[in-house]
Amino acid sequence: MNHVTACTSVCGVRPKVVVIDSRSSRSGGRWKSEEHPNEILLARGGKVLYVANANRNSVSVFDAEAGKAVEVIGTAIDPRAPSGSTPSSRRADG
Repeated sequence: MNHVTACTSVCGVRPKVVVIDSRSSRSGGRWKSEEHPNEILLARGGKVLYVANANRNSVSVFDAEAGKAVEVIGTAIDPRAPSGSTPSSRRADG
């Protein structure tokens, strides 16, 4: 089974999702993503990977077996919002 991690600054100007084989600790490949992949979720069953793209107001959906993006889902609060304006996380003070 692969462990998947998002990589931004290490990959430079071409953002990628880096796949790491958890058994051998070797790279299993790099998948092209949108700008600033910053949070990931591997769906139950391990066949679909969701990657939040901070500067695109989007989520990339990957076929985790093929290593290819199959869809990009827009997540902007308003369709006219500029790229990167939708918050990628929340903080609660209490």
